[in-house]
Amino acid sequence: MNRKAVPFLAFSVLLLLLHSQSSVCNRRKGHQYERYHWNTRNSSSRSGEFREVFNWKQLDFEFPNEQMRRQAIQSGAFVEINSSMPLSLEADSTRLFVSAPRWRQGVPFTLTYLPLPGADLKRVPTQSSPRLKPYPNAEANRQGNCDGLTSVFRMSADNCNRLWVVDTGRVGAQQLCPPQVIAFDLQTDAIVYRHRFSQESLLCNSQPTNIAVEYKAEAQCGRGNNLDAFLYVTDTLAYAIIVIDTSSGRSWRVSDKSMFPNPEAGSFNVQGVKFDFMDGILGLAIGPPRYYKNDRDLFYNPMTSFQHFWVRTSRLQNENATTPSNPQPFETFQSGQWKRNSQSAGCGISSSGVLFFGLVKQNALACWDTSKPYTTENIAVLKKDDEKLQFLSTVVVDRMDRLWALSTRFQRFFTNSLNPEDVNFRIFSATATEAVRNTACYVPTLGEGPMRGSA
Repeated sequence: MNRKAVPFLAFSVLLLLLHSQSSVCNRRKGHQYERYHWNTRNSSSRSGEFREVFNWKQLDFEFPNEQMRRQAIQSGAFVEINSSMPLSLEADSTRLFVSAPRWRQGVPFTLTYLPLPGADLKRVPTQSSPRLKPYPNAEANRQGNCDGLTSVFRMSADNCNRLWVVDTGRVGAQQLCPPQVIAFDLQTDAIVYRHRFSQESLLCNSQPTNIAVEYKAEAQCGRGNNLDAFLYVTDTLAYAIIVIDTSSGRSWRVSDKSMFPNPEAGSFNVQGVKFDFMDGILGLAIGPPRYYKNDRDLFYNPMTSFQHFWVRTSRLQNENATTPSNPQPFETFQSGQWKRNSQSAGCGISSSGVLFFGLVKQNALACWDTSKPYTTENIAVLKKDDEKLQFLSTVVVDRMDRLWALSTRFQRFFTNSLNPEDVNFRIFSATATEAVRNTACYVPTLGEGPMRGSA
């Protein structure tokens, strides 16, 4: 049936603006789920090799020279206090990428990186207030340069040495440039793909935020200029997955009620800071290509929700199979029985199929082995820290199976109560395997025990 969506508070504008929505959305009959309460008695709690590697009171940036830094401060292009907040992470072997959306004025670079000494996490020293370097360079990050980057939300580095980023094109409440997806070649740092969203694929309140990539020919990493891939992009404020076929340039929307915010989860309480928040689909992670032939699971969750959901990517790739007049495929949007009593933001998945995600209310990091049922006994709490793990906005597993997590104190940034004298932003790292060892999420490797799918 058709329902009108009520006004929701926008994730993209942290100035407490209301985004009115008048679009009529198709809501389809879904599954009924039994309510489960969070129970840590059936979950192991351990830290593994999880350690803090970077932290900031306020983000700082490295300019090409000190004169440009002074000019940026004088002009307001760089506001040093409470203007910048990191949102997402990605990594290759020698760089950790950090996005800083331009929610407010005064963010000089929206896509940045920190050098890493190599793939071995033990060699990464703990650093306080390192300066973030612009990627690929300062000019590409210049505000108003629509051929560059305006406001990067989330990103994904693939096995083909490419970094895919979602750029909203928005500064504060102003749409300066068209929203787009850009792919960088991490060997040359050159742009190898760009997709500017068409008006047909967006609604008036759309906000592209996150991305997952699936190549049609994984071993070849795509062919030619189009890279032969399907891109899955979350539309957080209009509640859909936008599918892009890079070969044809076509894009289409897939929507399901599981991508909408749940009003029951709309009230947040993080260390006594209370606020209401109604964001749709945000977390996104594509499972390893090992469960089905020529198919994969795409895991996702709305920010304002108590559940994770998943769908086979083959359902998303068929443009004609996901039209409103053909509701059958929507029965394949799935969830498990368990419901968290906490919201969750970003999620990441390892090569063995372990999904990692934050628990906002608990200030905790949790995991789930996706080969097992989504029930409370198969969820493990890996780390809980009321001081250091406030609001895990991003959890990601890179292609070397290194786990990265970013805590942001978003609740204080959002409510304009961030104390610039406190350590507010922290990045943690671990190897994905060690982080889950001796928990319900541990997947034995060859020689250690029975593998998934074995008797």
